[in-house]
Amino acid sequence: MQLSKALHEYLLYLEIEKNKAFKTIENYQRYLGKFIDFLGDIPVEEIQLDDVRKFRHYLNHLPKNLSVNTINYHLIAIRAFFKYLALRDFQVLVADKIELPKTIRPKVEFLNIDEIERLREALKGSTVSDLRNMAILELFFASGLRISELVSLNKSDIDFKTKEFVIRGKGGKLRPAFLTPEASEILQIYLNRRKDNFKALFISLRFKPIFVGSKIELDKFRLSTYRVQEIIRKASQKAGIIKKVTPHTLRHSFATNLLNNGADIRSVQEMLGHSSVSTTQVYLHVTNKKLKEIHNKFS
Repeated sequence: MQLSKALHEYLLYLEIEKNKAFKTIENYQRYLGKFIDFLGDIPVEEIQLDDVRKFRHYLNHLPKNLSVNTINYHLIAIRAFFKYLALRDFQVLVADKIELPKTIRPKVEFLNIDEIERLREALKGSTVSDLRNMAILELFFASGLRISELVSLNKSDIDFKTKEFVIRGKGGKLRPAFLTPEASEILQIYLNRRKDNFKALFISLRFKPIFVGSKIELDKFRLSTYRVQEIIRKASQKAGIIKKVTPHTLRHSFATNLLNNGADIRSVQEMLGHSSVSTTQVYLHVTNKKLKEIHNKFS
C-alpha cells in the first residue's frame, strides 16, 4: 500500500475507531504528511529504519530550529503509524526500533501562597468582567483544569448543590472535578450578574450580541483560550509577580498544593486527567522540598 493511502486510512481509524480529538488527528496528519513529503509516496513495506534516521536528521537541520520535543512528536506519530500498519498485517518496520531522543523535562513553575493571594488581589473588582476573571482564577485553583477544558465549560455543567462537575479531557475521557467554596461563591455571583442566554460558562464581554433576524447563536462569544491567557498574564503583571504566569502555571500550582498537603499521587493523577502516573511524577521533585523541611523540623 502506498504511504498516502495508508495515511488516509490511518486518520479514519483515529477518528472512527479510536475517537481521537480533532486537534490530535490534525497533528498526526501534519507530522506524517511531512514524512511522506520527505520520502515520497512509496509503498509502506519499503520503508527502512535508515529512512526514519534520515528524516530525523532532516528535521534537526531545518532553518526553523525545531526543538527536541517537536522532533519527538514527529517520531511518536511515525511509531504509532507503524504499529497501526502492523496490526493490519502489513510487513513493515517494527515500530519499537524507532528510538526517541532524550529530552529534559522543563522546570515546573508554580505559585506559592503569597503569590496566589497577590494574584487574587490584582483581580478584585465589582464589574461583570472583574467577577468573571476572578471566577476563572478560582476555578483554575479549585480544579486544575487545562485551559481548553475551562473555555469549553457550559453553565449547565456546574452543579452548585454538590459543588461538582464533569470534565471531558484529552481523548474524550471523562473525569470528576470539584469546586472550592470560594470558586462556587464567585461563580454564582458572576452568573447572577449576567443578563444573557449564552450557554458558555465564560463569555467575552467586549462586544454586544449581534441578532440575526429574531435569533441569536447561543454559543457565540465563548471566551477564547488566547483571551484567558491574556487575563492571567495581565493580572500577574499587576500583582508584580516576576515568574511567567500562564493558565498551566495555575494547573501546576493546583497539583503541587495537593501533594504538599498530603494527597497521594494516584489521586492527583486522576484529578489532573493524566493517562499515566509518570506524567504526574514531574511534580514530585517539587514536593520533595516539603518533605525535607518536615525531616529537618522533626529530626
